[in-house]
Amino acid sequence: MTAADLTPAERAAARAYRAAEKARLAQINADSPPSVMVLPVLRNYRHECARRGGQSTSVLLKEVYRLSPCGRFAFIYREGRCGCGFTARCLPARARLVLASERPPLGR
Repeated sequence: MTAADLTPAERAAARAYRAAEKARLAQINADSPPSVMVLPVLRNYRHECARRGGQSTSVLLKEVYRLSPCGRFAFIYREGRCGCGFTARCLPARARLVLASERPPLGR
């Protein structure tokens, strides 16, 4: 099944789920602001690590895959942390909603 095959009710449910997840991600970003906002297509982000004396250090951005309660849709964004406290997280507007049947989680 593709996104074009969704019924109007399923489309409405997907829009509501995406809006709720974007609001949740925005709240996470407001409660614990990341050091930098990143695009969801990045897998690594380099920064000058204070713990390593200012050396350029790569932070692995891991995929966060949140499955909807009905199991049809998934909300995907990326975030990562360094030991020095540096955090990187995706902008809510750039996170993606996908059909869970078409896009399983990475690495699982």
